[in-house]
Amino acid sequence: MRSQQFTGVILDESGKKFFPALSALNGQLNLSKTFIYAGPLPAWSTMNQIRQVMGDQPSKEGAIDPKDVSLASYVEKKLGDFVRAMNVGSGKNLYPTLMRAVERPLIELALRETHGNQIKAARLLGLNRNTLRKKITEFQISVNQLKQSTAGKRKKTESDSV
Repeated sequence: MRSQQFTGVILDESGKKFFPALSALNGQLNLSKTFIYAGPLPAWSTMNQIRQVMGDQPSKEGAIDPKDVSLASYVEKKLGDFVRAMNVGSGKNLYPTLMRAVERPLIELALRETHGNQIKAARLLGLNRNTLRKKITEFQISVNQLKQSTAGKRKKTESDSV
């Protein structure tokens, strides 16, 4: 299994500086390969375990092949590893940490898949349209940028097939 590199962002214990800290790094981070830690620094001593969970270091147990498992069992294993690492490191606020890590990429994927159409993306996600718009604002997602990137890919694909 190929090792992936992740960027770590360490925030203050309260996590109140979450969005300003990330917006200051806007354009410098690939958020799909960034993990965010908001908690007490003594818990950071489990860095190797967290890096292992995030895929930056090979696992001692042997890697699982995503082709051989269902999405549910794959997610359960990854979340189990993450929860164990957080528990060993005296982590707190696990639920909001995981939600922040999953929610933004999920919304971006839905918007990309629907070519930036927020109504279709909301339907795909099972969210109210206004809730989706609130989350787009909260995560500072550029819908116009997603529309342009998907439009560019469509034009390239169409010109390649001609």
